[in-house]
Amino acid sequence: GAAADRRQPAVARLATAVATLEAQPGAVAPALATTEELTATNPTTVSLATRGAAAAPGPLPRVLAEIPLAPEGATLIDFRLDTAANRLYVTDSVGHLYVLDATTQERLATLPVAGELTLDPTHQRLYVAPADSYYLDAPAISVVDTTALTITASISNATHLALDPDQNRLFVGNRLSLANEENGPGLRILDADTLDVIAESSQTGIPVY
Repeated sequence: GAAADRRQPAVARLATAVATLEAQPGAVAPALATTEELTATNPTTVSLATRGAAAAPGPLPRVLAEIPLAPEGATLIDFRLDTAANRLYVTDSVGHLYVLDATTQERLATLPVAGELTLDPTHQRLYVAPADSYYLDAPAISVVDTTALTITASISNATHLALDPDQNRLFVGNRLSLANEENGPGLRILDADTLDVIAESSQTGIPVY
């Protein structure tokens, strides 16, 4: 009806404008990249041939090694690469921290702590926080000396940790839950060397620095 009639001139003008652009001398339409088919060059790489595009991507990731760690039925929780010491740190769900040589994958140590990992390579320390999603009666964060590969200290009443490596400080707190949302412990700021409390706040929850 009338609505359709009102649309027709606009459509006609658009078609005319496109036709005029194409007909103008010297007018160049935008170039559209044409992608050709993917071609497998070997079992682990793919070559992408694109006309007018940048260089083709490099080889795809591939498995270099499979390292048996956690016992049957357990799962791995966290993983960190220590480039300064050329080590891998891996934790599992049954209370183990595995330390591996990053080159040979040889197991260097197994320590009786597990959880989320925070690495401080400057001060040769690794922090292992429980970071569990359920309430813990006595949560603690373990401090590991990455040179001696020993547990050197424990930060009590904390489930999560954030690191300030430049000022050598730790922010520790607890995940909120129904069990502690009314009177849960607040945030503490610690000296990373001595673990002395520098400051405290009544704010509860997981610290993020």
